[in-house]
Amino acid sequence: MKKAEILVLTFFLILSCFISVVAFTEPDITLIKTQQRYQNFTTKGFTKTGDPTVDMPAIALLQEKKSGVDLGYTEDWCADFVGDCAILCGVSAAIPTHGACSGLLNNILNAGGKQVTTPKAGDIAVFYSGSTAAHVGIMVDATSCVSGNYYWSALDPTYTNTYVRKATVSNMCSWDGRTVKYYRPAYNTPKTTTTTTTTVPSTTTTLGAFQLGDVNNDNIQDIKDLLVVRYYLVGETLFIRLEAADVDVSGTVDMKDVLYMRQHLVGILDSYESLQNMEVQSPNDLSEE
Repeated sequence: MKKAEILVLTFFLILSCFISVVAFTEPDITLIKTQQRYQNFTTKGFTKTGDPTVDMPAIALLQEKKSGVDLGYTEDWCADFVGDCAILCGVSAAIPTHGACSGLLNNILNAGGKQVTTPKAGDIAVFYSGSTAAHVGIMVDATSCVSGNYYWSALDPTYTNTYVRKATVSNMCSWDGRTVKYYRPAYNTPKTTTTTTTTVPSTTTTLGAFQLGDVNNDNIQDIKDLLVVRYYLVGETLFIRLEAADVDVSGTVDMKDVLYMRQHLVGILDSYESLQNMEVQSPNDLSEE
């Protein structure tokens, strides 16, 4: 083989390796927007009983008459509202957050929830426009629902803002010309288990229906999770499981969690349980390539 041909083959081999590296470090991902604003909720007077059929309606009703502006939402927020109530009640494993009604419903079903014909307090009402899930709320009892992102002419005759509002399901259906179905989340999902994931060669702590480090809730720990956390830290409103992103269980999602996740992905950190016995490397040690 001529020297020129060898050089050409070598060039293309190096180029193919470079493309493979770039494809791994900058994957083509779809990030789902959501907004978590539970920190803006009124919690005075709320005592968590541990019974979601009591706690979910209670925390939701405490927000009644608050607008989306009051709570900090800047998008259609009925699904966000249900997810935030679940976080405050400690049942986000049964109701994994999602910014879209259909996405929230899928998350509830994937977490073990089921459709029911006779609703009760704590169930999730999904209102359909045709075959599309268009609105969601939390059942207060067998006939009434409290939901976010609902117009309330008595509070705002100009229909400029939307509010947290309690109403009977029959009235909500008649006002909007929608149909309704009811879903019961799997509130009895165990809170803490230990399992082994085949994606990362280590034992990973899981809390209910999510794993530490699996921040986009796809049951895989990879570079996509790392990118989601980095977007979140610069203010992007992306779908993120905050409990899963706080890998050092410090109560705060920050750059330390990013660095620990990188160590875990490259095999430096075997498991997040070992964090109490080791120190995070500095950003200079783990700088971007």
